[in-house]
Amino acid sequence: MRIEFTVRLDTEVRHSVMSDWITRLKREEEEAEKASELSTKRRLHEAKGITAKAPAFWEDLVDCLKDDASRLREAFPQDNERQCSVALRGNSCSVQGQKAPFTVLNLTFNVDGMCIDARWDSGDRKREQPTRRSTRFNLRLNVAEDLYVSNEDQTYTNPAHLAEYLIKRVCNIKD
Repeated sequence: MRIEFTVRLDTEVRHSVMSDWITRLKREEEEAEKASELSTKRRLHEAKGITAKAPAFWEDLVDCLKDDASRLREAFPQDNERQCSVALRGNSCSVQGQKAPFTVLNLTFNVDGMCIDARWDSGDRKREQPTRRSTRFNLRLNVAEDLYVSNEDQTYTNPAHLAEYLIKRVCNIKD
């Protein structure tokens, strides 16, 4: 009995099979690196746009808050429930309702964090600890590079619309 084994190595086929997955791996890593670079460039571009446009948005928002508070006082002079006061301190602004249970909204403009931080304090002034709730309004750019503000459930493209929302919350005005 005779057993013969023939071993034939086709190095070209073997080499091409190995290089296919290695070449594919290298190409995938290069594509991932390019995508990461593009994403970084996009974020930096957005940050520059937000940094340039956010101060004007903040100023417009504060002006709208002041104007709306003044117009509410004129429209409802005898109704404290529909009145509030607005105070500006540097990069912070507070909006305070005039009727119990009192609601005070403290807004802080944070251009480096690309947001407006909001803290709601509400309750009776006689109570020691008010109820506190914080939220963040993120500053973003849309495709047309217009600034907009968004939080968990809403998007605002206009400072006047955001001011309306905020004052209605402070004064407990239902839609």
